[in-house]
Parts: sequence; structure tokens; C-alpha cells
Amino acid sequence: MIEKTPGRVDLTPSQLSQTLSEIQSSNLKPGTKQLLTDALKALVWLQNTLEQKRLTIKKLLRVFFGNKTESQANLLGKNPGDESQKPESPESPGSKDNNDKSDGGGGVSLDARGSSEGEKKKGHGKRGADEYPGAQRIACPHESLKAGDLCPECEHAKLYACDPGKVLHITAQAPLVARVYEPEKLRCPSCGAYFAAKLPEGVSSDSRFSPQATAMVSLFKYGSGLPFYRNEKLHASLGVPLACSTQWDMVARAAAAGLPVYRRLMQEGAQGECLHHDDTKVKIISLMKENESLPKGERRGIQTTGIVCKTGDKEIALFLSGRRHAGENLGQLLSQRAKDLPPPIQVADALSANFAHDYRTILVKCLDHARREFIDVGEEFSPETAHIIRELGKVYHHDALAKERKLDAEARLRFHQEQSGPGMGCLREWAKSLLMLKRVEPNSRLGDAIRYLLDHWPGLTQFMHVAGAPLSNAAVERLLKTAILHRKNSLFYKTQAGAWVGDVLMSLIQTAIRARANPFDYLTQLQRFKHAVRKNPQEWLPWNYLAAVATAT
Repeated sequence: MIEKTPGRVDLTPSQLSQTLSEIQSSNLKPGTKQLLTDALKALVWLQNTLEQKRLTIKKLLRVFFGNKTESQANLLGKNPGDESQKPESPESPGSKDNNDKSDGGGGVSLDARGSSEGEKKKGHGKRGADEYPGAQRIACPHESLKAGDLCPECEHAKLYACDPGKVLHITAQAPLVARVYEPEKLRCPSCGAYFAAKLPEGVSSDSRFSPQATAMVSLFKYGSGLPFYRNEKLHASLGVPLACSTQWDMVARAAAAGLPVYRRLMQEGAQGECLHHDDTKVKIISLMKENESLPKGERRGIQTTGIVCKTGDKEIALFLSGRRHAGENLGQLLSQRAKDLPPPIQVADALSANFAHDYRTILVKCLDHARREFIDVGEEFSPETAHIIRELGKVYHHDALAKERKLDAEARLRFHQEQSGPGMGCLREWAKSLLMLKRVEPNSRLGDAIRYLLDHWPGLTQFMHVAGAPLSNAAVERLLKTAILHRKNSLFYKTQAGAWVGDVLMSLIQTAIRARANPFDYLTQLQRFKHAVRKNPQEWLPWNYLAAVATAT
């Protein structure tokens, strides 16, 4: 029995042949020889087969045999500026003149994240009281003294108010608290009239659930991915039973209250300067049943599209689930764009389903995807693969420097042109030479990765030509984790209506988070003032709803 996880076995064809010959010429029993020969061949075949499969299989391979992250330090063990492991080639783009400028001339040595070598963040890891914006502030006056009183110690001067200091205390309660009100009723024995006590403000016999309770259930489901049945078990254990069907009624009401804002967010997002978008799989049972009766050739795919719209300092997060793919959903969004605006920057990977063909955009393709093509080539990086990853790492290094120096879009563009441009130009020519001179087999996986880089070069290098063009599509990749978490825990939507509720509430929650608003309070206020929201949804966006609340109250 194997007690420890076995390590990877790397054998070249000649080593494998020699090892098999040694086994056959040994003094082992014939059965043992055959067993060892078959086991070794099976191991080599399994490793080679896994390495030739697609990305999902490759990720599984890395879990067992390699690095768990794609950072350059884990992959290659070197920093972006380290040139010690370049491939020996006269056409190598890593000339000394270009490499000397890798820190932008500022003399600061940074890794790909932009942090100085050896520099550690200050602090003790604890959060101060000011970092709890949702905390209730409670003043504690002195029990016997106040400002202006004579000092009880010296009796010569009067006391004055100074900085009181702050003491943070965190307590707990059940997420939902049930209260049973018993209003007193009085009856006249003569005329039979009833007189009942009034219920407290905000409590009604017509609705059991307050806007706060509905907002909390919505956050559990569509903000944290907690499925209804788990939520039901949690609250039952806390003495507040809450059936799954009841939770659905609650979130459906919350989505109806927020629908006008969701539509307004789509209109606002259509005017954005930069639009990130991508798809992820989703299961909608009603559509999956329709697929069984669809004629051959009809579209059967079902996906959730995530779109992050950036305009100025605002970010709008949108989700759309159904049969339409990312390009079609982006086209639907752009149909609401003002005609006099310039074309937006569209950020996506190279998949054709991501293109909005009917609308003019500045297409930026994700450099992360190109880099990952080389990471997926294999765990044992050839000099060519390692060199390409290092050269791309310099681009991320320069972008981190630009962010640290708080360069605006135009200054960042010039910085990349000066610092990243020469190296990327040399890299392109060098990559072409690898294929032309057959130093890399064109039909190999490395050849495929190089062709991907060269075929999509204009889109991958827009950061050197367009002000504000990002390097990657990471903004929407992070957004889609919300939909993926929901899919992982809840597995599916039953109907298109259920998917619609999820899209609306996820969009409201994620946009509120990006606007640094409290999503719990935001969903609560949208329900409290749903009639005002319906009339003027533009006044109830996450970044301005507090002013609307103050006016309404």
C-alpha cells in the first residue's frame, strides 16, 4: 500500500527503452518482468496522454504533478527581469538595451505585482474601528462628569472634550430574527365594538417579511451562493423556519423592486468607455428540456454572460442568462448606446462568440489567455516557452509600475510604448522565426501557442496603441466567479424566470459592491421605496441612492 503520493516520473524515449531492456535482462521472474514492463509503459502513456488533452485536463494534471498557480515565480522560479535562462539564440529579443529599461528608468525593482523587493506591508493584520462602515456608533457619556465641570483632582481648571478613542466590539445574532406581536384587543360587552392596539411602525399584518429580511435572503442566495435548502436548514436550526418556496417568493419580490434599476444600469453601461465580457455555463432546466425536442442544427447552448462596464470611476456589473452568447448580449447592450459617442473598448478572449459584429468597437484581446496557452504546453518548460513567459511578464511588470505611479491613460500608453514596445516587437519577430526556421514543430502544442500569439497579435497588443486599453479580461473573470459559485452550490435554475431573478439580483449586488455601497442596505431601500424607484430609477443607482433616501424620508 502506497502511504505517500508518488512523484512524477520523467523518461525520455531512450531512457524508457534502456530501462525496459534492463528489466528484461534482470534475474526477476518472468511474471514480475512483465508486470514491471506493463506498469512502466502505462505510466508513461498516461502522462503523455494527459499532457495532450485540453485545459481542464491540464489543470487536473497540475494539481497532481505541478504548480497550483500560474505566477511566473512558481512556473519558472525567476523574476520578470531575470535573463539568466534565455534560450541561446542570436534572434532572442532580450537585448541588454531593452532590459536595462525594465523598471521604466526609475531605479525601482518590482516584481510582476509591482511591489518592491523585500518590502512588506505595514500593520499587524488587525482592522481598526474605522474599517467597519456598517458598525453602529454608540456614544458613551461619562457617568458623572461633562465638559465645563471643574476638575475633581486639582479643582483649578475646567474639563474639556478630547478624542474619546474607539473600542470595537463585535457581537452576533441570527441572520433573521422572528418577533411575534400580540396587540391587546378590548371589546365592549354592550355594543360589541373592538379596540386593538396599534402595531409598531414598519410592522404590518399583511406581510410577514420586512425589506431587511428579504434583502438578507437575497444576499445569501445571490451574493454568497447559499442555496435555498441550506438556508432553510440554517434558519430552522436557529428557530426561524423558512421554507424554500417562501424564500423564492421573497427574492422574486426583491428582483421586481430592483428591475427598473437593472434596466437603467444597462442603459448606463451601454455608454461605458470600456466593456469587459465573457460567458460561463449555466443549467436552466426548462431550456434543457426544450433542447430534447429542438430540430437538428438549432442552438442548444445555455450560458450566463457577465459584462463589466467601466466609465470614469464607475463600474457596472451585469449578468444575462439564456441562449444568447456574449457577443449577442453585448450587441443588445450596445443597441442602447448614444450615436454620438466614440466606439467603446471591447475586451474579450479570441472566441468568435464574443464579437458584436453589428457594432463598431475597439477590440482588445486578453493577454492572460495568450500567456496561458504557453503555460498549458507542459510542466517541463522548454527554453523557448520560458523565454516567452518572461517577456510577457515584463509587460505586466511595466503595467504594475504605471499603476503604482498613478499614470493617467495617455501617460500609461506612452510608458508602454517606450518600455514594452521594443521588447514585444522583438518577441514577435523571434516567434515568427521559430516557426519559419522549424526550430519549433508548427503542429506541436507549442507551435499552436505561438500561432495563437501571432494570429491575435493586434488585439493582444492594443495596450501599446489605445489609451486605456487593459492587458486582460480579469475584471469580468472575477465577476463570473459569482455565477460560478451559484452554479456550484445550487446546480441549476428551474426556469428562465428563475434565471432572470438571479441576473437582476446578482447585478444589483455586484454593482453596489463596486460602488462601495452596502448591498444589504441598498436592496432594503429599493424595496422600501419601490414606487419612487419605478418613477425615477436613475436616482436610485448604487452611487446616488442615499440622496434619494434622504429626500424620500
